[in-house]
Amino acid sequence: INNCNVILRAVMEKCGDADDCISTSEAAELAAALKEKDINNLPLPGQVDFINGGPPCQGFSGMNRFNQSTWSKVQCEMILAFLSFADYFRPKYFLLENVRNFVSFNKGQTFRLTLASLLEMGYQVRFGILEAGAFGVSQSRKRAFIWAASPEEILPEWPEPMHVFAAPE
Repeated sequence: INNCNVILRAVMEKCGDADDCISTSEAAELAAALKEKDINNLPLPGQVDFINGGPPCQGFSGMNRFNQSTWSKVQCEMILAFLSFADYFRPKYFLLENVRNFVSFNKGQTFRLTLASLLEMGYQVRFGILEAGAFGVSQSRKRAFIWAASPEEILPEWPEPMHVFAAPE
């Protein structure tokens, strides 16, 4: 199964929440066609402790000269599917990673919507722009991170950088 909307639809149907699921007819058909074995292997709400991911970043990237194209806009909307997983499964921890421009894209509206959605779900939220190379990645690029924890958990601090990068001249 390689479509997050189909997976969420299948889990919601399995739990009797199909009426609360808004999906395309294609996602509904694909979810209905899944083998029972595959559906039974999907986690249920309360069984997911951590959701980590980076929704497609091409639409948010300043390097994408076509970020106003229809495809880029669809890619940007995947953040909503990602948040839907957090809303339905209510994991203890949630970590989102994306390009630095995610914060300022669309005048910051997508970023603010993401933070507001997590806060509305009751999560504690921390945001940061971290230099990937400072944490052992063999490249120098800044990434946006949103770290969230449910109210009964401790929201961890960012890790201490392991490497130092000189500012470009």
